[in-house]
Amino acid sequence: MNKLIESHTKNGITNIETKDFIYKLNDGSTVAGKQITDDVNLSNIPRKDWVIFIPIDQKIYSFAYIDKSDKFDDDKSMIVDILNSWKIKK
Repeated sequence: MNKLIESHTKNGITNIETKDFIYKLNDGSTVAGKQITDDVNLSNIPRKDWVIFIPIDQKIYSFAYIDKSDKFDDDKSMIVDILNSWKIKK
């Protein structure tokens, strides 16, 4: 993991953070996934990424929100609402 982070940092990706993410399925059960956030500065356009990975059975579902750094927090609540409306059947 350290080599991956070092490689990404050289390519303008910084502040990489991984956390557990608990997703509530449509039947009320939960599944543990991962979320990654980072800051990216490519071509002098700073942005933030938030990517979620949810493993269910033999599949991995992903959800990504990417926006300019100065707009990321302004729109994140709307993105969380969209994520909460997204229901995966097990």
